[in-house]
Amino acid sequence: MEVVAAGLSAATTCIFTNPLEVVKNRLQLQGELLARGEYVKTYRGPVHGLVVMARTDGLVSLQAGLGPAMVYQFVMNGLRLGTFATMETHGWVRDSDGGVSLPRTVGCS
Repeated sequence: MEVVAAGLSAATTCIFTNPLEVVKNRLQLQGELLARGEYVKTYRGPVHGLVVMARTDGLVSLQAGLGPAMVYQFVMNGLRLGTFATMETHGWVRDSDGGVSLPRTVGCS
């Protein structure tokens, strides 16, 4: 159950962070195929990029690639956080005194 809960929380978070990822990718790729100085800077920064994309391409463009991103987050973080919670429940991150063991915690994560 922890795996599903962790996956759902990570996928839900993706709804809010995906627009930032889309803008970051567009900022990194603008003018990539042209020689330095021969392209027009479409986006001056992240906030300007969000505004320009929303005006020109619509609000839906800010969620480009949302489906695959949510599946990726569900699988990656769901398994990582869910299995760690299970290991913590079974006491695999605790030492013989009952305290949290750094080496065991690192090993389990």
